[in-house]
Amino acid sequence: MSVYYITQSQSILVSGKTYPYRELLRNLGGQYQAQDKSWLLPLSDDILKKVDELCKGIGGGAQKSPRPAAPPRAPAAMATNEPLVADAGFEPSVSLQGDGVTIAELMQKIQLAIAHSFPRSLWVIGEIQNFRQTATGSYFQLADFKEGASRSATMTVNATIWRSQWQDMERKLGRDALKELMVDGLRVRMLVDISLFKDRGQISLQVQGIDPSFTKGSLALAREKLLRELRSKGLDQKNKQLPLPAFPLRIGLISADDSRAKSDFLDQLLVYGFPGQVLFYPAQMQGENTLRDVVSGIKALESKGCDMIVITRGGGSAADLRWFDSAEIAYAVAEARVPIVAAIGHHEDVCVAEEISARREKTPTAAADFCVHLLQKTRERIDQQSLILARTLDERVRLQTQILANLKARLHLGAKQVTHQHESHLQSVRSELQMRSERRLMQWMTQTQNLAQSFFQRWQFVLREQSSRLRRLSEDLHQSERRLVQWTAQTDNLAQSLWQRWQFVAREQTTRLRRLSQDLHQRANTQLLPKRYEIEDQKRALGLAAREVHQRQREKLLQLEKMIIQSDPQPWMAQGWTQLFADGHRLDRADQLEPGMKLKARLLDALLELKLESLTRLDPNKSDIKKESNP
Repeated sequence: MSVYYITQSQSILVSGKTYPYRELLRNLGGQYQAQDKSWLLPLSDDILKKVDELCKGIGGGAQKSPRPAAPPRAPAAMATNEPLVADAGFEPSVSLQGDGVTIAELMQKIQLAIAHSFPRSLWVIGEIQNFRQTATGSYFQLADFKEGASRSATMTVNATIWRSQWQDMERKLGRDALKELMVDGLRVRMLVDISLFKDRGQISLQVQGIDPSFTKGSLALAREKLLRELRSKGLDQKNKQLPLPAFPLRIGLISADDSRAKSDFLDQLLVYGFPGQVLFYPAQMQGENTLRDVVSGIKALESKGCDMIVITRGGGSAADLRWFDSAEIAYAVAEARVPIVAAIGHHEDVCVAEEISARREKTPTAAADFCVHLLQKTRERIDQQSLILARTLDERVRLQTQILANLKARLHLGAKQVTHQHESHLQSVRSELQMRSERRLMQWMTQTQNLAQSFFQRWQFVLREQSSRLRRLSEDLHQSERRLVQWTAQTDNLAQSLWQRWQFVAREQTTRLRRLSQDLHQRANTQLLPKRYEIEDQKRALGLAAREVHQRQREKLLQLEKMIIQSDPQPWMAQGWTQLFADGHRLDRADQLEPGMKLKARLLDALLELKLESLTRLDPNKSDIKKESNP
C-alpha cells in the first residue's frame, strides 16, 4: 500500500497504490494518468508538504530523481503557439554499473526523461483515426503520413481526452462544435501533454485543448481550391446547363437507407400524389465509403435511364459534409448526363456538390417539391397550349361548319333532283318487274294446277280400276255363295227324295240310310266349309289390298303435294334467296357462267338485270379458291 512521489520541474509525480487516496489527490489539483496509473500534481511548497506527509504516513516517501532539476516551465495557457523545443542541456544519467536495470526501472527513467524533455504542453498536428468515446473519456489516434512513402503508410500515436477535460473543452467551444471537430479523417491541431504508458511501453498524448480555426480553415482552403479547378475547366456550370426534364417521372434517389431524408422525400412525393417512379440507390452519406457509394449511385442510376437524380441527406456538421467537398463526387456530378438536384446541407452549409449541381435545395422535402413543381409547370404549359389549341380548333370548326352548311344546301338541292329522277326510273322498273313477276307467277300457278289435276285424274283412274276389280271379286264371291246354296238345296232335295223313296224299305235299311245320310252330310261339310272359308279369306285379302292401294295412292298424292310446295320459289325468296337466269334458262352451276355475262336475278317483288364482273369458283375437294375476273 506504499505511495511514492518524484519532484519534477513544476510538477509532482505520485505513483503506487493511490486508489484509496484519489479524492485527496484530486482536491490537491492532481490529474490521473491512466497509462502509468500515476497522478500529476502542480509543484508548490504546500502541496509538496501534504504529499510528503501522505506518503510517509503509509510507508512511502520521496524517490530520487535521476536527472538534475529543470528550470520551471510556463503555464499551459501561455504555451499555445510555442513550437516543440527540447532542452539541449538534458543528458539522462543512466547507471551502467552492475548487471543492468529492470524494465520497471527503465520505464521509470524513460517517463522521467519524457517529462524533462517536454516540460510544457505543446501543439501537435495530425489526422484523427479510430475515435471512440466512453464514460471515462475519449480515445483515438493521431496519424501523420510518412515522408517518401505511399499515402496509406502512416505514423500513429495514441491520444486521450479525459472526461473532465472534455467537459472543459465543451464549455469553451460548445458541444456541437466539439463534436464536429472530433471526427475520423479530420486533420486537427491539439494542445497535448506527452506521457508514457509504462505497462506497455507506449507513448500517449493527454489532450488539453484543440484549435478549431485550424481545421475549419483547412477545409475551406481545400474547398476553394477545388472550386477554382472546376471553374477553370468549365465544369462548375456543366450540370446546370443540362435541360430540366418536363416530365420527371423516373427519379433516381441517392440517400442512406432507412434515413429521415429518404422518408421525408418519399413522403412529400406521396402527399402530392406523384405519378412517376422513384429508383432508390442506398449509399453511405458520411465516412470514407461516401465517395465510392455516391459516385457508383450516379453511374448506376444514369444507366437505368433516370430523368433526374436527387442526392439528399439530413444536413450535418461541416465535418460530416466535407465528403461532398471531395473531387471524386464533384467530378461525378459535373460529368453526369442527367440533371442532379442536391439537398445535402442546411441553410448556411453549401458544399461543392451543391455548388455545381443543376439545382440546390435546402431540405429533402424541398427537393421533392421541386420535382413536383416541374410536373406542375409542365401541366400549366399543357393547359395553356390546350386553351390555345381549343380556340384554334373552335375557329376552324366554325369555318368548316359554315362551309359544310353551304355544301349541304347544294347537295340537298342536287340530291332532290337526282332522287326524283331515280324515283321515276325505279317506279317504271318496279312496274315492269311487277308485271313480269305476276305473268311468271300465273304461268307457274297454271302449271301447278295442271300438274295437280293430272295427278288427281290419274289417282281417280287407278281408284276406279281398283273399285272395278273389287266389284268383280265381290260378284265372284256372291256367285260362289249362290252355288253353295244351290248345292245345299240340291243335297237336301236329294236326301228328301231318297228318304221318301226308301221309306218303304225295310227297317233294316233305315240304319244304313241314316249312316249314308250322315256320311253325305259329313262329306258336304268337309268339302263346302273349306271352300267358304277360302272365299271369306279372299274377300278379306281383297279388302286389305284395296286399302293398301288406296293408302299408297294417298301417300303419293301427299308427296306430290309436298314437291309442288317445295318447288314454289316464293318462300325461298322471302328468306333472301334468288334465282339466276341467262337467255331464258335457269342457272345453278358455275360452269354455266362466264365473266362479262348479262344475268337476271328474280326477287320476291322485282327482277334485276346484272352483269357478272368476277367469278370465284369453289372446289368442294380443296380449300383453295380460284377467282376469275373480267379483263
